[in-house]
Amino acid sequence: MDSVSKRIIVELVRKTSKFFNDLAEQLSQIRVKRQRSKKKHNKSGFYLYLGEQIKQLKGDNEEESIENIAELRKIITNSWNELSNSEKKKWRKKALEEKEQVRLMEEPGNGGKELIDLKSSSSIESDSESSSDSDSDSDSEVSEDEKKKKKKKDKKKNKKKDGKKDKKKDKKKDKGKKKKKKDKKGKKKSKSDSEDEGKPKKKHKKS
Repeated sequence: MDSVSKRIIVELVRKTSKFFNDLAEQLSQIRVKRQRSKKKHNKSGFYLYLGEQIKQLKGDNEEESIENIAELRKIITNSWNELSNSEKKKWRKKALEEKEQVRLMEEPGNGGKELIDLKSSSSIESDSESSSDSDSDSDSEVSEDEKKKKKKKDKKKNKKKDGKKDKKKDKKKDKGKKKKKKDKKGKKKSKSDSEDEGKPKKKHKKS
């Protein structure tokens, strides 16, 4: 390989490495920008109320000038100040729920995970009720199975006990029969002995 071809190869390698380095830097900058845009700033109850009211007042006219929006903001601020404490609490509660959602999104491992909508508390309650019902159903099924198993065990135990009792009875009967036989034999012997005693003894004649 001559020197000219070597120079060409070195130049190509240098350019490609520079290209890939520049590309990596650009991609990292794009990622940082995306992450910044994804991050949501925690809003207060007032800002949630403000955004909602501006949407309602603007309606379909999205191309409204900045001056008009500034005027709307003043009007909405005055209406916020006129709200009662209970109504303000509702918006503050919504702000806290949104803050909790943001916190869960920023936690590692929760990316792309579907979060529970904290605003729909009624759906959460219904889910908890259904889960408790299903748990109770499963518990009842388990308890029924356990009852059946216990009944089977009790039957087996009773059978074993009955078998043992029958064996004991048979043993007692055998013992009783043996005793009766012994008593009969004893009576026969006593009769034979008494008969022998009653008979006169034969005298031997002297030769």
